[in-house]
Amino acid sequence: MKRFKKITAATLATVMAVVGSTQLFADDTSLTTTFGVYSPTLHISVPVNAAVQVNPLYDNTANTVKGFTVASEELKIFNASVDLEKDEAIPCVATVKATITPKASADVQTKYNAFTPSETSTKKVINLNLASTTATAAINDEVAGITAAYEGSEDDEKLVKFTSTVSAKDYSTYKTAADGNFKTATNKAAITAWGSKISFAVPKATTTDTTAGKTFSSDATKITPGAASFAVIGNANSGAEWASDDVAVAISYNIKAAAATAVLNQTAISTAPTWTNSSSATDLTIVIPDVGESKVTAIAAHNDDTDIADVYGNYFFEAKSDTVANGYTVTYAPNATTTTQTDATIKIPKDYVSLSFLAGGSDPDNSPYQGKAQDFVIALSDGRFVVTTLTCNKAS
Repeated sequence: MKRFKKITAATLATVMAVVGSTQLFADDTSLTTTFGVYSPTLHISVPVNAAVQVNPLYDNTANTVKGFTVASEELKIFNASVDLEKDEAIPCVATVKATITPKASADVQTKYNAFTPSETSTKKVINLNLASTTATAAINDEVAGITAAYEGSEDDEKLVKFTSTVSAKDYSTYKTAADGNFKTATNKAAITAWGSKISFAVPKATTTDTTAGKTFSSDATKITPGAASFAVIGNANSGAEWASDDVAVAISYNIKAAAATAVLNQTAISTAPTWTNSSSATDLTIVIPDVGESKVTAIAAHNDDTDIADVYGNYFFEAKSDTVANGYTVTYAPNATTTTQTDATIKIPKDYVSLSFLAGGSDPDNSPYQGKAQDFVIALSDGRFVVTTLTCNKAS
């Protein structure tokens, strides 16, 4: 068998040359090229108001927002986005963010973890979450005189109307066949003072029209918009004397054309961390699974219980740095089982002063924090917040 021999660059040029020509093609024609991102104009319907209310008449058996002691209405998104030139419906992904700010003088306690609400307690305690659910199919709103129609008359303008006017009054053209189930919603995030974030898919519209090349621009009545919904849900002591300005909830959203695979899933700590202050104490290790490309940007304990004198409110842990020798560290590594996932492992030194403080320090028996779960919040660089509890115990 002959061996391959090394070929010099000059020899290679000779071998590759086309006999009788100095170029591969007789004529070169350049193309005008561009680079960008496919970002079609979206045609969606999104509520503009959200009324978060404590509901003393909540129905504990209901799976809808009516089943919570505090909630907003169900905020439904309808997606009728279509690339009419391609005759293709466009799927979307929605990202929703929210913050909660209690009025300083209102004596409100905000909890970032679920608690059991009381209908008789006069103490203002509240826990709010952002949650999404897959909405049932969109259907006509069934108001007399409303039929599905297009906004425009030309083929490149034919997008379905989201509102129709009957007797000088505007009605929504579409609703969902049933309200969403939020009791079993798994895509949810605690609303904190620093933020919260969820994302979810908004399905594309469908059509039963078979007109070639015009399935979305021939008959509006054959088009069904995609639907998804989200809400603020939670618990509150409904017997307290709540005022309308006791709590401010800010909500913002962004919707873009994207496949469902672009949804940023929530991650959670499987077991709430605990630490015991003793001579044999060890560093506190906390693992956050599947953080993706994000990094841990901040860590804080939270407790604003109005019954505790000089309660600390929010305490931020410091990361190890050139000026903080005893701060926490974070390492990132593939998950031992699912190597395509990246886990973040936080290590807080056993002699970090905040751990002993929460364990009661030198007087644990009189500490309001020792042995009691504190809200523990970890911020990620992609805007998500991982919420759990941290319990620090005295030596047994």
